[in-house]
Amino acid sequence: MSTLKSLRVSARYATALFEIAVESNQLEVVKNDMKFVVDLVQASRDLLLVFRSPLVNVDKKVRILETLFKTNVCELTFSFLKLVTRKGRIIHLDAISDSFLKMYLEFNKIKMVYVDSTAPLDQNVQDVISQKLAEHTKYKIDLKTKIDETLIGGFRVRYDDFLYDLSLKKKFIKLRKEFESNIYKRKI
Repeated sequence: MSTLKSLRVSARYATALFEIAVESNQLEVVKNDMKFVVDLVQASRDLLLVFRSPLVNVDKKVRILETLFKTNVCELTFSFLKLVTRKGRIIHLDAISDSFLKMYLEFNKIKMVYVDSTAPLDQNVQDVISQKLAEHTKYKIDLKTKIDETLIGGFRVRYDDFLYDLSLKKKFIKLRKEFESNIYKRKI
């Protein structure tokens, strides 16, 4: 199935689940359930292969869902998982979950911000970054940090489609480009 069609399918199912979760006042529960389900499916290659296999019939997939999730997720999430399985859309579970999470974050005015640095960031630095971005975006900030020693020094901040690269690696690359074009050499 094409990626565009997969995106449309996942957006439709995620929107339906999101709207029902909001109406039934179970948004937080459903969000946690979806994260739990996707994490479990991604952690088990065999489970992922079973859900994607056309050789395993739908009833067997539903029984597997019942065994794994019936007591671990709320009724709304479980019903949704059964529906998605019966409609043959369980293969899009990752994309559905991603779309649902994006809607959840937007609804709650939360931005996911990723900070890569060469060393662990002090909590004060994290707080300053969060505060500045919250002022700039008017959203709550959920900051995720990661160590990336290839940056040499400094840090890189990513959110949405923005990248603020304050690393030494980027500065060295920029300097290399400047030295490659010698402005003092006469061009004929």
